[in-house]
Amino acid sequence: MGKIENKINTFQFMIDNRKVIIETIKENLSIPKAWDQLKEKLPATQKVVKFNTFKGYVKALNVVNHIMNEKDEILRDKQKLSEEIGRVRQEK
Repeated sequence: MGKIENKINTFQFMIDNRKVIIETIKENLSIPKAWDQLKEKLPATQKVVKFNTFKGYVKALNVVNHIMNEKDEILRDKQKLSEEIGRVRQEK
């Protein structure tokens, strides 16, 4: 069970820090270079994630990030619509 928990903790760490990780990868255009920078930006990286695991999870992290960004956009749109409905109701 320990290995599964460790994989979950590793990926959760990457999700929690996804914006920094993805930004760093985009800046460096290379996973090895991004890895070196992330060790400075997020010192816990090396303790939580091994480089080969990191490389393997980057693609999944991009997918998760895309989904989470879409969700955030939907929530913003929902909030705007709720505000607009509130204004329309007040005008009646």
